[in-house]
Amino acid sequence: MEALGGPRERITAYRAATVPAAPADALNLIALDVIAEAGTRILPRSPGLPDAWFQHDGQITKREIRALTLSALAPTPGALLWDVGAGSGSVGIEWMLAAPNAIAIAVEPRTDRAATIAQNALSFGVSRPARNRR
Repeated sequence: MEALGGPRERITAYRAATVPAAPADALNLIALDVIAEAGTRILPRSPGLPDAWFQHDGQITKREIRALTLSALAPTPGALLWDVGAGSGSVGIEWMLAAPNAIAIAVEPRTDRAATIAQNALSFGVSRPARNRR
């Protein structure tokens, strides 16, 4: 939307992938209408994401238990969680999704599961640099 209310007013619509590189009027406004495409995972604000959204080898805190656990722990901004025997990392991942800047440290002795945790964290957008210590 450019030069609204004036003689040069122009309103155009584009999909994000097709926005032209041409400059807009100096007096402009952008309005976004975010529409999820089919198959997009929309994360709910409440705990208890579907188990199927996590990669795991069966070692996962089940959805209902994870929801109750996170509700009882009540993550707050910047809070720290140590997840010992993290398995798939589902509890720590939901912890970090629940509050801004919440931190989870996953302790998992099996390297295959540690790799799964890293992949799950990446897929949910809560990935942090990994530090492996033995």
